[in-house]
Amino acid sequence: MVASGLILTLLCCGCGDTEGDQPATAVQPVEKAETAATEPPPKPPEPAKPDPAELWQKQAAEAEAALAVEEYDEESLAAAQEQVGSLRALLEEQEMPPEGWQEQLALMESELKIRRRKLENRRRDELLAEAQKLLDAGDYEGATKALGEVTRQAPTDEQRQQSAAISSEIEQRRRARRELGAWMQLLAHDRSKKEGDVRTAQLQLARKPEIALPLLLEAVQKVDQPHLVANSLELLVQLRRPEQALNSALGVLGRPEQKQNWPDAIRAIERAKQKGAGPLLLKLVLESKDATQRAAALDALAGVPDPPVETVVALLPLLSSADADLTAALRAVLRAVQVHDQFDLDARRGYPADLTEEQQQLLNALPGRLKEIMAAAGEGSSEHEQEAARVAQTLAVVLRQIAPAPLENLKVLTVVAEEEDGPAAAVLDGIWNSVELNTMWRHPIGSRASIILDLGEVRTVTAVKIWNFNQQGGAYRGWKEAEVYVSETPTALRPVTTGIVLQAPGAADTPDYSTVIPVPAVRGRYVTLKARSLWNPNTYTGLSEVQVIGF
Repeated sequence: MVASGLILTLLCCGCGDTEGDQPATAVQPVEKAETAATEPPPKPPEPAKPDPAELWQKQAAEAEAALAVEEYDEESLAAAQEQVGSLRALLEEQEMPPEGWQEQLALMESELKIRRRKLENRRRDELLAEAQKLLDAGDYEGATKALGEVTRQAPTDEQRQQSAAISSEIEQRRRARRELGAWMQLLAHDRSKKEGDVRTAQLQLARKPEIALPLLLEAVQKVDQPHLVANSLELLVQLRRPEQALNSALGVLGRPEQKQNWPDAIRAIERAKQKGAGPLLLKLVLESKDATQRAAALDALAGVPDPPVETVVALLPLLSSADADLTAALRAVLRAVQVHDQFDLDARRGYPADLTEEQQQLLNALPGRLKEIMAAAGEGSSEHEQEAARVAQTLAVVLRQIAPAPLENLKVLTVVAEEEDGPAAAVLDGIWNSVELNTMWRHPIGSRASIILDLGEVRTVTAVKIWNFNQQGGAYRGWKEAEVYVSETPTALRPVTTGIVLQAPGAADTPDYSTVIPVPAVRGRYVTLKARSLWNPNTYTGLSEVQVIGF
């Protein structure tokens, strides 16, 4: 028993020696650490679910706001659709939704459907309007495509009728367009050689303007057919399509390859008398690197009714040069000054307020530059220099840098009537402060009073000075409103200006009672005066004296 205990003790000691000196209990903390590392971390508390009632109230308010947009489109309607869809999903999540939710959602979905139908209907109306616009522009393929989209979108009966009418018009115009093709070929002829053919073609095309218009708009872009372009531009003006004529002419001016048609484009712009060209022409002037194109654009700018207010300032650098476009630049500046009443150069009245220092200096130097241009037109000067000098002188007068004077050697060309003791020549005798009838032009009022004065040569007229009929006790017989015509022929049809003529005092040796009617610096040989009205029509009328102011 003792021996057995000893043996067991030795065996236990031997086992301890085999494993080393580390006690068996030392490994127990490691086992506990490994066990702790493999345990999962504690789960965070789940967030509280939002109250369905509060969520419904919030989303319903957002949906109603989306549906309340007055000017809605596809994007805003899609946003409303998304909001209403969110409400539908929230409703379906509830086992027992509160009373009223279903009804509120049904109202929103109904409004959404109504708006969707309205939007689709509006879209079809827009397509029909687009089809009509394309038809008017001659784009029959585009118009047909737009009508096809209308058909695919379940149109109303009224929209089907509109679509059918436009479709029928497309077919009619296609047939008519084929018929007009022959006249378009004649329109391409040289007018100087086949005047009759061109005129006939224009008459035939003018009978169907809506069909001819797209053909003409296409024709003006033919860079290799200058006669067709010229005749088409002319017909566009004749058709009284000023906007299309203007845009077409501007397009021709902007294409260097159509240089041959630039004069035709300038005439079309002037005859169209349509606003809108001024800013585009000034932009072309400032951006063009081609001196010839720049001069053409300047010529056109000088004839438009709407040169930009900054034209004078923008063109000042061109006036400092002696290039071929100097005369054209002077004309354009003159036109802008007259349109915007920029006569007071010293006070800068009518000019842009935000002028740079350089622009101020150029304006200050303008009077001196005009004198230089006028001085260059001496003996032996070129025709270009002489024309530039004439326009510069006109501009100097308009800017009040030079005072114009009464023109001499005037003659009466014709009058409507005259009395033997009151001849028309009396208006040129230099006597205005007398009451003697033989010093005045006098005639019956049975026909409209008019007189034509011959200046002897083409001159620039800046004003007409009139002394009214000065009969003692009969000054009321004089003219009241006068029309002034200036032209190179005695048959001018349109007055260049009108004015009210003051009554004479009806007494001799009085202070000057004349009326000065400004004229916008018009060139011409003949000045016609016509009485539009009289102060008090009574048996006869007339004038005492007339002077034409200019140079």
